[in-house]
Amino acid sequence: MLDVGEGHRLHVERAGSRRGAGLVWLHGGPGSGSSERQRQWFEGRTWNAWLFDQRGAGRSTPGGGIDANDTDRLVADIERVREHAGLERWLVAGGSWGTALALAYARRHPERVDGLLLRAAFLTGQADLDWFFDGAGAFVPQAYARLGKDLSTLAGRTGVAGAAGPLAILAAGVEAGLIDAAATWARWEAALTGQSAPDDAAAARSLARYRIQAHYLRQHCFLGEQAVLDAASSFVAARPSAPVIILHGRQDLVCRPVNAWRLHERMPRAELTWVDGAGHDPFAAPMADAWRESLARLAQAITGCR
Repeated sequence: MLDVGEGHRLHVERAGSRRGAGLVWLHGGPGSGSSERQRQWFEGRTWNAWLFDQRGAGRSTPGGGIDANDTDRLVADIERVREHAGLERWLVAGGSWGTALALAYARRHPERVDGLLLRAAFLTGQADLDWFFDGAGAFVPQAYARLGKDLSTLAGRTGVAGAAGPLAILAAGVEAGLIDAAATWARWEAALTGQSAPDDAAAARSLARYRIQAHYLRQHCFLGEQAVLDAASSFVAARPSAPVIILHGRQDLVCRPVNAWRLHERMPRAELTWVDGAGHDPFAAPMADAWRESLARLAQAITGCR
């Protein structure tokens, strides 16, 4: 548990070998936390990998804490973890929200970044939110109809209407609608990722995660689309030879595939890989295979240029 001040302590763990190339994994959400399945990506002798649960997420404390919790602080926390790890530089790998955070860090500390591995690009702008709560519904019409009914029920109970209702309810801690808002969000997210819909009890256990996610998304993750794209351009200008791989599933309904293309336009020397048969789930076989292959190639590129 790494104390980063302001009442926050981060759960930090290491995977792989201390003799391996340095790597930091940035989880998604915001608020999802790291997991044992993610840790397994980095077992072996190739990587000296560091995983941590961002402020309020996973096993970090206080769970669900949104005070003193924003992107600038998370970027500073990544540096604290690097110093704790005793690494001069490392590969920065992230998925979904972790891609935006990786780019924010790379812009602030390009000299600490050996390269980037970005999966399921999320640009944090209003277009991403509009897609998530509305546009993607065209691909899952039955679930979208259920979402509309759930939102109407929420509005009746809390007076907070519209697709952004769960964000407002969770971020503000409106007691009358917390469980319903989390359950609504969890069911919709499951529909877009092809996973089994959780029951209300499972949604309640995820309140901390959804509270953090709502806190960030209502503020466009304290970044916004233009800031993320500018961060990509800034890193390329500062480190033109650093290897970058962008992975995106062609069937991703959570993070729009066009996001990966827009990032690639800002990072033209990056390798952009479209993964057929993959959606947003990082553990689905096509994406898992592409991820492991990309890690192996980046390890060779990084160790070969040192």
